[in-house]
Amino acid sequence: GETPQEAARAKLMLQVMMGSMVASLSETMALASHAGIDPAQVLDMFNHSAMANPLLAAKGKLMLTGEYSPPNFQTYLQHKDLKLVQDLAGFLKVDTPITDAVTAQYTDAMRRGHADSDFAAVRTAYDPDTPRSKL
Repeated sequence: GETPQEAARAKLMLQVMMGSMVASLSETMALASHAGIDPAQVLDMFNHSAMANPLLAAKGKLMLTGEYSPPNFQTYLQHKDLKLVQDLAGFLKVDTPITDAVTAQYTDAMRRGHADSDFAAVRTAYDPDTPRSKL
């Protein structure tokens, strides 16, 4: 954007897309696992299709290993940016049901102890055995 406000809002658009993509990948990986499909094969399929992109490849790799440290971008920062998107949407009177659902998944990952982990740890929101705490 040409103004600081436009630049800040543009960054939020990047964050909502990035956060949504990674959360969607985490849900896909969890669903594949529960369906008896190897998540590594699903990720490989994505990497050889129109879905191929560096973000999904990198975050998918972290999800496969479950290693979320050291973080590239922490879960709490992704969550903060999504909350800012929700605030902006409220101010602009725009409904954001997808962002609301995605934000809830990052909240869940933080409750599971991953606030300082890489935001790919949103995958843990689908792990039934990981304990949750209150924020």
